Amino acid sequence: MAFTIEQEQALLALLNEKKITLSELPAATELAVDDLMLIRQGILDKSVNNDVLKAYFTPPESSLIESGIVKLSNAINSDDEYIAATSKAVKSAHNIALNASQSVAEQALSKSANLSDVADKEQVLKNLGLLEWQFGRFLNIQIFNESGIYIPTKGTTKIIVEAIGGGGASGGVGATGVGQLSISGCGTNGAYAKALFDYASTTEITIGVGGAGVLNSQGENGGTTYFGSNLICPGGRGAPMGRVLSPENQFGATATNPHEAPQPTVKDGTMIMTMTPSTTVTCAISLGYGAAMLCYPPFTHMGGNKGAAGNSVYMLQNSSAQAGVSGKPGRVIVWEYA
Repeated sequence: MAFTIEQEQALLALLNEKKITLSELPAATELAVDDLMLIRQGILDKSVNNDVLKAYFTPPESSLIESGIVKLSNAINSDDEYIAATSKAVKSAHNIALNASQSVAEQALSKSANLSDVADKEQVLKNLGLLEWQFGRFLNIQIFNESGIYIPTKGTTKIIVEAIGGGGASGGVGATGVGQLSISGCGTNGAYAKALFDYASTTEITIGVGGAGVLNSQGENGGTTYFGSNLICPGGRGAPMGRVLSPENQFGATATNPHEAPQPTVKDGTMIMTMTPSTTVTCAISLGYGAAMLCYPPFTHMGGNKGAAGNSVYMLQNSSAQAGVSGKPGRVIVWEYA
């Protein structure tokens, strides 16, 4: 390799310092004059053993703009522009990149699967904010016609509970003789409520029974329906015992209907709707015309007429006493939302 200008100047300075001529150089440096000339011309690449001259014959380090000695490194995380990577470093970097690409391929979703290959669908929806109430994601509905335990469906965070108490029974009627008639009023439906709860937990449910019709007596009240202690719907009221009418002193008469059920109560929730309906129609009979107008409770809107009261009872002459019509049991419906 030929001398650089700096090396030429350094060599001349050395010769001047040692007070030697170029012909005396071999004796002082163990380097022949011919070799020196060849080295200076870049023809001979001969190592220089003399410690004094080594600095002047060592090529400079390479750079982005000049040639020179290149340093090698096995590191794969260096950003040094003056060090070259070895084949080992390149292979290591290649293996890491290959493993990473294979890992990504294994974890990537397939377009053709339409998200069916998602491992945790609930977490994905949560990350997208789709588990919040405002999006209205309905999960499930649970219906209780008998007492039991409500266990929330996985992922449920909010519930709407509908409940109704048991219906009250109508009144019983006594026996009738010749020319006598009897009629009783109907009971009242169980109290209905619909409420929102911002939580869902295992809850005991008690379904209110329907009030029983009793012979020669007033009808029994319906039982109270409980969704834990959070929603309470009282049962409907039973009707008084019916009246027996005689032709010699009665042209027409009416039967008495009871008042509506007590109001439902809610705790730790938001009441959406309540209903405590009772019939507004008066039960009546007319001996003169031999006709009767019976009373029926309003429809409960709970399916199967759950929580409905018993209808009124009407008896013709020469009939045995009869018990009132029993009310229907209550019901609880739980609408579950994520």
